[in-house]
Amino acid sequence: MENDVKITDKINIMRTTKKRKVYKAEFKAKVALEAVKGRLTINQIAKEFEVHPNQVSTWKKQFLDSLPQIFESSSKSKSLENEELTNRLYQQIGQAAGRLSLIG
Repeated sequence: MENDVKITDKINIMRTTKKRKVYKAEFKAKVALEAVKGRLTINQIAKEFEVHPNQVSTWKKQFLDSLPQIFESSSKSKSLENEELTNRLYQQIGQAAGRLSLIG
């Protein structure tokens, strides 16, 4: 009987736990930009935006890590897209050819 109470308590605790909050990209960018500016400390930014300081640091790092991609050549990214499309088309052709060989 005592074990039943403990299991029930654990289940109730699990039900009352908070769900993880999901933030929009615009909000993350705003917080990260504020952190990059450096006018406030990470703790001040976290308090202002009501997030954990570790989250501010993570978003700042992601923001800084993604900056070089903005300045990459658009032709380079188009070339990569074309290569991916070509690979997918060849894969589809191979699958179609395999089906045809089974039929014929």
